[in-house]
Amino acid sequence: MRDFYNILFRNKRRILIFFLSVMIVVTIGTFLGSKVYESDAVLMVRLGRESVTLDPTASTGQVVSIISEHENEVNSEIEILSSREIAEKVVDAVGVDLILDGPEEILVPGDTLLHVIRYWIRHWIKEIVRVPVDAISNLLIPKDNPAAAAQLKGRKERDQAIESLMKYLKIEATKKSDIISIAYKTNDPQLARDVVNKLIGFYLDKHINAHRTTGSYQFFDQQKESLQSSLAQTEEELKNLKNKTGTASIQDQRLILLQRIGGIQTDLEGTESAAAASAARVKALKASLARLPGTLQKEETMGMAMSAADGMRKQIYDMQLKEQELLSTFTENSIPVQEVRRQLREGRALLSKAEQTKQVTRAISDNYQKIQLDLLEEESNLSSLRAKAEVLRTQLERERSDLNLLNDTEMRLAQLERELQTQKSNYSKYSDSREQARIDQALELEKISNISIVQPASYAIKPVRPKAFLNLALGLFLGIFGGLGLAYFTEYQDRSFKKPEDVDKRLNLPVLATLPDYFPGKSLSGSHPAGKGAAQADARCALPFGSDGYGNACRELLHLFAGGTLAAPCAVALVGCRSGEGVSTAAGLLARQSALQSGGRVLIVDANSRSPSQHVSFKTKLCPGLTDFTSNGGRSLSCIQSTEIENLDVLSAGDGKPELSAGGIKALAAALPALKHEYTHIIFDLPSVHEHSPAMRIAGLMDGVILVVEAESTRWEVAGRAKEDLLQSGSKLLGVILNRTKKHIPDWLYKTL
Repeated sequence: MRDFYNILFRNKRRILIFFLSVMIVVTIGTFLGSKVYESDAVLMVRLGRESVTLDPTASTGQVVSIISEHENEVNSEIEILSSREIAEKVVDAVGVDLILDGPEEILVPGDTLLHVIRYWIRHWIKEIVRVPVDAISNLLIPKDNPAAAAQLKGRKERDQAIESLMKYLKIEATKKSDIISIAYKTNDPQLARDVVNKLIGFYLDKHINAHRTTGSYQFFDQQKESLQSSLAQTEEELKNLKNKTGTASIQDQRLILLQRIGGIQTDLEGTESAAAASAARVKALKASLARLPGTLQKEETMGMAMSAADGMRKQIYDMQLKEQELLSTFTENSIPVQEVRRQLREGRALLSKAEQTKQVTRAISDNYQKIQLDLLEEESNLSSLRAKAEVLRTQLERERSDLNLLNDTEMRLAQLERELQTQKSNYSKYSDSREQARIDQALELEKISNISIVQPASYAIKPVRPKAFLNLALGLFLGIFGGLGLAYFTEYQDRSFKKPEDVDKRLNLPVLATLPDYFPGKSLSGSHPAGKGAAQADARCALPFGSDGYGNACRELLHLFAGGTLAAPCAVALVGCRSGEGVSTAAGLLARQSALQSGGRVLIVDANSRSPSQHVSFKTKLCPGLTDFTSNGGRSLSCIQSTEIENLDVLSAGDGKPELSAGGIKALAAALPALKHEYTHIIFDLPSVHEHSPAMRIAGLMDGVILVVEAESTRWEVAGRAKEDLLQSGSKLLGVILNRTKKHIPDWLYKTL
């Protein structure tokens, strides 16, 4: 909190100036600024004929927009309202001068003093601004053609009026609604209302023209006539096709054909099966004929009748026939065929055993003749079946051709019916669109649209600007927080030392003491001028190393003179980074405190011959001084003068050359042992290190050097360069005295923190 208040009170003057400047500007701008009036109107966009599509290039039907598209429609209307074309029409209708300057303000009897002052101030400001503007315009406008120059000036003023109108015109849509609000601000309420009324009027005309499709009625009328002719032609073609094909019902006729095709297919399959069976029988009969002999043995006489053998042979022949019949039906591995063959083998075995020498009588075989007759009959049957199958195939192909023709006819009929249906639908759509276009044309003539004026342009009685209370509140807010921001920004940009922690951080040197800011020119000799203020100033200077609130106690500096590193006798030099940092004051205070507290003799040497001050502070003479002391080789101590303070002597700068020469510095170095014999502490007041002075060479002769830094003035970089220069010169840098520290926080507040 101390850091916060320290920054605040350190920059209090800057904060106060910024605050007062802001408040003065805001107050003047509020009470002397021109009044601004606002006229507003409200429009509503309904779902109307503009919400459907009747564009013949896009659609032939009415497509109603959904909610999101209706929001887009509202945004489209806002874009039309904000278009430059409408703004140009409003400017041309109202007047360029009225838009730019408003109605001419005049003074009338009874006006208040504030109104009169505001009038004359604005009048003077306009005149002051007009003169350079006109001069610049005259330089830019060509003078060889006055008509062209006047025309160019008129165009520029018109463009400025249009831009001004669009700048102060506010058009926006209310969220989640169909409402569009329009507002215009100017310095006259009547002018604001006239502008809004003109804007709405031009917008309604533009809205109707924008949503009108030119030539839509003629287009839909032509399309209707064309579709009507095509529809009649398609109906005639469909009728002729039905009459030509004799088709009453495609479905019934297809059913009859399918039934006939199915019957023929069934007969064909039966005939082909029978033909296959007959062919197999023919094959079997031919095989049997091939195995049977053409003649048979009729008689065989072996001394007795062979009726049993003959009967057995007959049975074998019968079984062979039966075998052939079975083979026509079954396979060779089937059980009936195998059984017949087994019986044949047994019969033949028995017949061979029974055969003996016999007389054989041969004749034509009855079985052979029978099989041959059966073969002839079966071949004729097979030929008839094959002829029947061929006829059935021909009939099947013919019926299938009739079915394909019926399918083609059906496809053509379906195509014509679809075309007829499409043409009827299009004819109906174009008829409806033609009627809608006729209605739109009638509505356009009457200027009827889906835009409703919910609130006409209002006439403002009270101005919307300036708002005195709001402006003053904002000015107060800006002044306070802007001042604080300026203070912290200045603090951030300030790279000077403000507290001992800054010295430790930036220079890495100990802070030996912090000296408060005091009134320069006060005597340090001990006698006080008359007056309470002089006594207080001297009291502040008398305790630079105390803890009285004006300076911080520094044990390190006191220890230097109390047996520490700088044990008596010693020579210490105080040097600053630049002139005016209070090195002489700090050296005088240090010499005084040393003389009062150490108990030994103290000598202060004023080596700052460019601006000597120790003879003034301790009320001694300027001459003789250091220049006289060094010119004599440092052998005579008569140049040293005593002061009113006990044990404190002064060696003034002397009225010689501006600075010590190389010989003088050598003489000073030779005289230092003698001075240390007479004094326990010798304090040198050196000029700054950055002024091409002999400070660096003198500092090299000292037992220790203290760098004096002025608080809130010396920058980090300057002190850093001074430190580096002193170290390079071989000086023994002891630490830093932070001089002229300021206590910005009041005592009553400081005690509470």
